[in-house]
Amino acid sequence: MSIASAVKVAVGIVLAVLLGCEPPPGTESGGGGGGTLGDAGGSTTGPLQPLDADGLCKKLVGQCGIGLSQELCLNEYFPLRVTSACAAAIPSATCADLASTSSSISQTCFPPCSAGTAPACNGDGTITLCTASNTRQVRDCRDACTAEGFTAWTGSCGTTFDGQVAVTPQCWCR
Repeated sequence: MSIASAVKVAVGIVLAVLLGCEPPPGTESGGGGGGTLGDAGGSTTGPLQPLDADGLCKKLVGQCGIGLSQELCLNEYFPLRVTSACAAAIPSATCADLASTSSSISQTCFPPCSAGTAPACNGDGTITLCTASNTRQVRDCRDACTAEGFTAWTGSCGTTFDGQVAVTPQCWCR
C-alpha cells in the first residue's frame, strides 16, 4: 500500500468514527444524528478504558502524516474506549498497522462488525457502533458530546429524549 493510499485509509477511518449526538429540542446546532453508523453486535473483552488519544494522534499526525490537525484527531479519538490489549498495542504500532483495516492492531482495537445494524447503548454511558468501514467501536457519550462541540451529555442514550425520536440509538447531547 502506498503512503497516499495509507493516508486515505487512515483519514477514512478517522472520519468513519464520527457519531453525531442530538441536542435537546430548541438547541440544535446542526449536529447530525448518527447517520449510517450501525451496531457492532457482540461484546468487548474485559473492562474498557479511555484510548490514549494524545499519544495516538501525535503518532498519526506527526509520524504518519494523515493530514488531520492534532485537534481534529483528538476530537475523533478522545471519546473511544478500548480494551487493555488495544491500549498496550498502540504505542508500538507502525503507521502501516494503524492505516490498515486488516492489521493485528486494527483487529485488536476495532474488530470487524456487521454492516447495517443499529448502534447499541451499553447502559454504562457508552455506545457501541459500527463505522462506515465496518469496524466496531465503543464511544463514551460524555466525551463524544464534548468532542463534538456540545456543552454536555444529557445522560441519555437511546432512540428518544425529551420528545425527540431518532431512528437508531444515540448519545443525546445539549
